[in-house]
Amino acid sequence: LGFFNDRLLLTSNYYFNKTNNQLASTALPTNTGYTSFMDNIPARIDMKGWEFELTSTNIKKGGFNWKTSVNLTIPRSKVVSISPTYTAAATLPLGFPLSQIQGFIFDSIDPATGVPLYKTAAGGTTTTPTLNDAQWFGNTQPKYYGGISNDFQYKNFSFSFFIQVMSQDGYTHGTLSTFGAPNMNMSTYFLNGMWQNPGDIATVPKATTVNGGYAFLHQSNYGFGDNTYAKLRNMSAAYLLPNKWTKSAHIKNAKLFVNAQNLYVWSKSKYVYDPETGLSTPPLRIITFGLSASL
Repeated sequence: LGFFNDRLLLTSNYYFNKTNNQLASTALPTNTGYTSFMDNIPARIDMKGWEFELTSTNIKKGGFNWKTSVNLTIPRSKVVSISPTYTAAATLPLGFPLSQIQGFIFDSIDPATGVPLYKTAAGGTTTTPTLNDAQWFGNTQPKYYGGISNDFQYKNFSFSFFIQVMSQDGYTHGTLSTFGAPNMNMSTYFLNGMWQNPGDIATVPKATTVNGGYAFLHQSNYGFGDNTYAKLRNMSAAYLLPNKWTKSAHIKNAKLFVNAQNLYVWSKSKYVYDPETGLSTPPLRIITFGLSASL
């Protein structure tokens, strides 16, 4: 759709994909010499969503141009059916997105002992949950994602930037897997709200020297929450040298430029290296200067 002499353009799409016979690992008896093989299983997954793109020519006057582009995707997926004959059928989230997470439900920190309590299937609490207590509690499927780009140009100068936005849930404390392990660095987050004395109403369990003392903690929804972030993904600036400066050298389209990637992150998750990669190496910040020209 175009508005105001196509200065404002809107594009939208709706998609729906239904896939059957999913490729998955199927267990084999170990006496065959292999533990599993890849096979098509009778399972159906539906994926659907909306995609929007809005492009605007904000200013086009006196040699100055300013354009803005905004895109937004709202994806949804669901495991619709699984054959009960598939050996791992119970591990797939029927009726939920494929990225649904199964684990224990964290209840609170026991004020008397300082150890984590988890909800049981019977409605009580325990310090040692079993597989029967595990529940589907959340997923990492993006709620929406998109970005906004702006391009400015004034005579021979140009400048642009792109901000990426991602809204999804996830683990906001990447060190949970090492909680209670010796010789491991921990976030300063764990110094605040830690249980120290009987009667404390704490959000963090007591310190321990037992290796794996809180083995169930990182198998629960403790620390699982809003992992929304925005990234200044790209930024570039350039200056096109006037022809009268380069004509004598028989050079055309000579341009000085600087490009930068992964400059800054705004995130609700303050305790991981990067909300996109968790504790893995985050995308590197890269800044490039250069001169391009043609003969």
